[in-house]
Amino acid sequence: MLENGVEHPCECVDISVSGVRLRASVAGPWGSRVIVYIDGIGRLEGYIVRRAIGWFALEVHATARKGERVQERIAWLLDAMNIDRRNPARKFVRRDVALEAQDGSRRPAQLTDITREGAALLTDGAYEVGQRLRLDHRDAHVVRSFPGGVALEFDDEPSRVRA
Repeated sequence: MLENGVEHPCECVDISVSGVRLRASVAGPWGSRVIVYIDGIGRLEGYIVRRAIGWFALEVHATARKGERVQERIAWLLDAMNIDRRNPARKFVRRDVALEAQDGSRRPAQLTDITREGAALLTDGAYEVGQRLRLDHRDAHVVRSFPGGVALEFDDEPSRVRA
């Protein structure tokens, strides 16, 4: 969304904690404020610092905590896609996972967002707030349930995950 409030489609070409380059047919003037939502990363806000025909770049303005979360998500996406920085051409695809209930039943889900603290998933399973689940060997509980999905909070830090 450009400073004038109009939204335009774009494609993320390059991203770091401090900046993002977007392919877009429309760009605001140099120095103007932009809000962008990137699948798997989330909402970022910044100001246009470079622009040319067909693309523009933002200097991202975020709190230290938001910067940490963006860095975690970028690292997770690179890992989930099995790519390294020498081959960044692959696009992010939501990851299929399984949610395991305490009774051992498993239901398919699609991971849409993940941080150190929790995850958001699309699933046709009906889960209640507070229900205990496992996601990829991580104990978690449901903190929000919505039509078609759930938000989980992990019970432990990744460094303490059991194998």
